[in-house]
Amino acid sequence: MAPAITFCATSKSGLGHLRRLTNIGSALRARDPSLTQDLLTNAAVAGLTDAEIGLYRRIEVVERQEMAEVLRARQGGGPVLVDTAVIPGLDRLPGPLCLVLRETVASHLDRFRLEGGRPWDLIMLPNPLDEWRPDPATISARRVEAVGWIWRPPGRAQSGGNDEGPATGLSVLIASGGGGTGETARYVRGEVEPLIRSLRHSLIKPVEILQTVGPRSSAEARIDGVDRFVDVGAELHRAFARASLVVSTAGYNSVLEIACIDVPALLLAIPRSLDDQQVRARRWGDRMGHCHDPTPPRPRPAG
Repeated sequence: MAPAITFCATSKSGLGHLRRLTNIGSALRARDPSLTQDLLTNAAVAGLTDAEIGLYRRIEVVERQEMAEVLRARQGGGPVLVDTAVIPGLDRLPGPLCLVLRETVASHLDRFRLEGGRPWDLIMLPNPLDEWRPDPATISARRVEAVGWIWRPPGRAQSGGNDEGPATGLSVLIASGGGGTGETARYVRGEVEPLIRSLRHSLIKPVEILQTVGPRSSAEARIDGVDRFVDVGAELHRAFARASLVVSTAGYNSVLEIACIDVPALLLAIPRSLDDQQVRARRWGDRMGHCHDPTPPRPRPAG
């Protein structure tokens, strides 16, 4: 039997890494049903369907600093896939090492170098070739492959959400991210709450405004003026498709899942250390609806 492929996901403050790795695992299993896949994550698994959880033979919750030691103890030598994270001691493992590297701010790329000067066996870029590529002098790798966008098609996941969100009537769905800090939550509230007030003042027809809440969401993330808070479980992409309008932070997975449906979106970039959401929101805003600009409009000159 071939050694298992192990996915390493950091997911304490959000679910983006876990979602992208699971999308990869789903595609690999479709190509080879006999493939054995394990998952190491530093927080309880959330945001996955039962079928997606079933992709993994074994799921272990392990602190990021201990993941390499757990892998060494198994002595399997199988491939290890890490999504945009730093795992200390990974360079001492005998098997192939793959870094799934989402577009990252250039000044922080060097943190993804393996210790001891070992090159990554593969850096997988989840974007088209002409979209983004890191400076090869920054991170050493034997191969760098741009594999294209990685996302869930709207019809693929199975039902499993606790509250599937809007179904009828005019509705706005606010997706404020899978987690984040209190500072991020306050920033989102400060930008979205005035938009809600303006929308209600401008519209003649009644509109229901919903906000998704998830397992990593804090009480601070709840936005004033929302009619209903909904837990969509693993089915955020389906909730997007049922809304009349989506207001969403510009995370990698959310942007792609909205891009493949016919629902207009307002993209809101939140400040992140590694991920420049402002660049992504500007890039996709015109294709999907609009990129929110937090800068107050300049007054028009008189006359």
